[in-house]
Amino acid sequence: MIQTIFILGNSVVAKDRLPVVLLPKLKNRFPAITFIHIDPTEEFITQKNETLYIIDSVDGIEKVTLFSSISDFATSPRFSVHDYDLLLDLQLRKKLMKIQDFVIIGVPQKGRRKKIEEAIVHAVSTLLSKNGKHNSYTDRTT
Repeated sequence: MIQTIFILGNSVVAKDRLPVVLLPKLKNRFPAITFIHIDPTEEFITQKNETLYIIDSVDGIEKVTLFSSISDFATSPRFSVHDYDLLLDLQLRKKLMKIQDFVIIGVPQKGRRKKIEEAIVHAVSTLLSKNGKHNSYTDRTT
């Protein structure tokens, strides 16, 4: 059952802001889910031993994409603690058994906003149906 989805992104940086901009619409569309906007460089995700759900901008993709494996990503070089990023955080959490699994709804940094929004809604709806929570989805387009 999906109870919480963490929204990552920076409302100041154009290529990273779409997940944050869409947050009010997602809250309205899925009232049974708690959406929490966090800055992963300043806040820690405290959810333990469950599947972690995240919506974040992903560089290099052209459409909304679901990721659920560390191997789905190319790792960036790490030279200091300043190179700490979401991928490294997820790797550490899995190794320490703080999370079982994760699903990232990857949002492209470029594209038509409405099309991306519809794809995110579809992705969340698909995840809900796979988790047996059909009733959490509210179609507010009619």
